Amino acid sequence: MDYFQIKLCQHGYTLSLSDERQELFDSGLRLTIHRHFLKPIKTKIHLNSECYNFGNLIIEHQFNQKNNAFSMTVHRQASSELSSVEKLMEFILG
Repeated sequence: MDYFQIKLCQHGYTLSLSDERQELFDSGLRLTIHRHFLKPIKTKIHLNSECYNFGNLIIEHQFNQKNNAFSMTVHRQASSELSSVEKLMEFILG
């Protein structure tokens, strides 16, 4: 989880929110949830590396002893020029 957050922060993003919580569902399922909310930095002046703008990102890891799930949600703003989701996947996995 932190790997993705650090990598994005090195290329034009800032961490807006980071939290961890425990959830108990009606079925008795307990999950630990780690979440990072990242926003693109509006200015690129202080960055020496290539910057990307995929939109606002939520990276979430949900797990317990039996389950392990990772999700990424992209909130794209129609008014700005954005890098493609395919580029995001190449960047994250590469």
